[in-house]
Amino acid sequence: MNKKILFTGLTTLSALALTGCSSNKPVANLEVNSESYIIQKDDKNKDNKEATLALEVTLKNTTKKSLDNVYQGDFSLYDKDGNQISPSTDVYDRSGDFQTMSGFSLNPDKKKTEYLAFKIDRGEKYELHYKPAIYDRSNKDPKDSIVEIDTSKANDASSEVKKLTASYVNQVFLNKTGDAVQLETKDDAVAQNVSTADEKKEESNLDIDVKKAKENFNAKFSELFVSDLQSSGSTYEPTSDELKKIISAVQERNFSEGSVEYDVAELFPTSAVVYVKPKVMDFDTIDMSGILYKKMDKIDTTDSKKALNTAAKILVQQLPTEIGKAEVSTPNSMSKEGYKLVLSKTKEGKWKFDNSDSSDNYNYTDLESAFMAGE
Repeated sequence: MNKKILFTGLTTLSALALTGCSSNKPVANLEVNSESYIIQKDDKNKDNKEATLALEVTLKNTTKKSLDNVYQGDFSLYDKDGNQISPSTDVYDRSGDFQTMSGFSLNPDKKKTEYLAFKIDRGEKYELHYKPAIYDRSNKDPKDSIVEIDTSKANDASSEVKKLTASYVNQVFLNKTGDAVQLETKDDAVAQNVSTADEKKEESNLDIDVKKAKENFNAKFSELFVSDLQSSGSTYEPTSDELKKIISAVQERNFSEGSVEYDVAELFPTSAVVYVKPKVMDFDTIDMSGILYKKMDKIDTTDSKKALNTAAKILVQQLPTEIGKAEVSTPNSMSKEGYKLVLSKTKEGKWKFDNSDSSDNYNYTDLESAFMAGE
């Protein structure tokens, strides 16, 4: 046998063997940056054990060739029994801010971060696998890139967004700080307490100036009340103390006899929809005519202007007592779901929602009106 031919053959075989071994490894580095539970509108009636999990993943090409046509089908989740779970492709929020992975190519040594969503059982452990469906067939199949997933450690922000919304309502609409405040939740049908410490924590996670919001609420309440009082022709101007007593009476009645239910209708890593469903008092339930009828001896009906101002003053003075006896109920103008607040997460990791006083922001202004006794 020709030694040169033998040597060449062995060298070629060795090179092929080395090439085969080197190619039989993952073609990418897979990292999971975050695990977050998702709530979609059609998830609400499902078993609490079953949930949707969003994984923010980063894929880095560790080969010298481009990874073409990377898509969701390259990824799979496996449970402890080896059952394969494919990504859910129909997961998205109303605003379109949250989107799962779409197809892309990845050049050598480059990386890309995207979201994947899977239907899982809460608290269970899984393995996330990545293996390209399309690869260089001249080499051996690449190994899977694998990351362990422990869903018991996944972030469930539903409690957080409920509590921070409740903290805002408690402080701005009910003027309650420093006390335990009842929080009713629709999904677990139990009452929880938002303590002072909770309020401080939630306020720090809320990218809204609560103090300013409270001042704006009280100023708007006062303005609307005076406008309503003078709508029948009266020019009586309540004092600041009189207005404070009325607002305080409304807030105390709503706090002591009313209730607020919070339902997280949607939840994504950077957005949430919370419905606020209050039972509160309304000025329409108070017999204003009855109050004035009992005080007719104090009203000089011979002078209509004077009579209107006297009547207005009587109402202002008597209202705090009457408010303390008023019934609470669900506002007539409220939808079955409640008042919708759309929350978004800032780059700093805080939550915010639009609490501006504008006609376009009717969900918030309608919620304000409910806590202003219908003003």
